[in-house]
Amino acid sequence: MTQLTIAPTRQQMWDCATKCMEAQRECIATLNYCLDQGGKHTSIQLIRLLLDTAAMCQTTAESSRNETSLFRFSSSACAEICSLCALSCARFKDDAQMQTCADLCRRCAEACQNMRVAAAAA
Repeated sequence: MTQLTIAPTRQQMWDCATKCMEAQRECIATLNYCLDQGGKHTSIQLIRLLLDTAAMCQTTAESSRNETSLFRFSSSACAEICSLCALSCARFKDDAQMQTCADLCRRCAEACQNMRVAAAAA
């Protein structure tokens, strides 16, 4: 007897990869922006979070595009770290760059969450 498995669709995987690459690019742009701004924008926790988020987004995008089994793990971790990064960037209420980063990280977290749910069902 064969089991019916539900796995992420190719469209879900590409959506995740696309959102991850957008978030990855924005985190790097925001990192450079923060270093230029100085002050509260350069807290070591924020800088490390932006770097780690960019790295995890890159890994998740590649594993999703390549349709490797790694996406099951990376999409879960990416959803978590992008959510944390979004919260951290959103604290800068009157800063358009930080709000853009927060928005793209939220979108990435949502796409990764969809992948996590689909992968868990598989």
